[in-house]
Amino acid sequence: MPIEMSSRTKKILKRESLIIITILSLTLIFGLCIYPYNAIKHSKIHSVESMINSQKKLSDSLSTQFNGKHSNQKKFSVMLSAACNDSSSEQNVSVDLWEILDKAYRADLIPSLYNSKLFNPVFLKFLKSNGFEDDKSFENFLKKNLLTKIDSLNLFESEKICFEISDLENRERNYQSQIVNSEKQIKLCIWVLAILLAIAYPLRFIILAIDW
Repeated sequence: MPIEMSSRTKKILKRESLIIITILSLTLIFGLCIYPYNAIKHSKIHSVESMINSQKKLSDSLSTQFNGKHSNQKKFSVMLSAACNDSSSEQNVSVDLWEILDKAYRADLIPSLYNSKLFNPVFLKFLKSNGFEDDKSFENFLKKNLLTKIDSLNLFESEKICFEISDLENRERNYQSQIVNSEKQIKLCIWVLAILLAIAYPLRFIILAIDW
């Protein structure tokens, strides 16, 4: 013969079931909310990546001319040093030589120096052996490879952009660290479930005492 439950027992069971269902529902909602949270973070990462790529292109375009000229100067200096059997440091050859050439070019002294008997014969021989048969060809080479104020300003702007890129990369790493993976999602849901259960346990006795 089945045992009939009293109306009070039924009421308690309904309340207990409601509490459990509420706790599980809140935990499920919390777990589902992680997906839009991650989507927002991924969107921010994508946005920052686009900014980084754009800034890198801008930085490269600003520094290309300076780097190209500097590379050509370095090659020229190394070739001259080898031709002269010079044991000077590469930095001295590069900097000192090109400072002198820059001053001579801006003072329009290349033609007179090129044709002067006082011009260094070793240097002149080096120039002619590398295709600079006259002062015009060497002047054209200098015109293309001497650094200008605009080149220096562009390099400065490029370096500033590099610092901005570094900040953006830090921001990207920060967003990536905030993404909740599956393992962490499960742990968070268990943590939320445990807290809700810890809150509900004494709460049910308080409700029961008031109802009593």
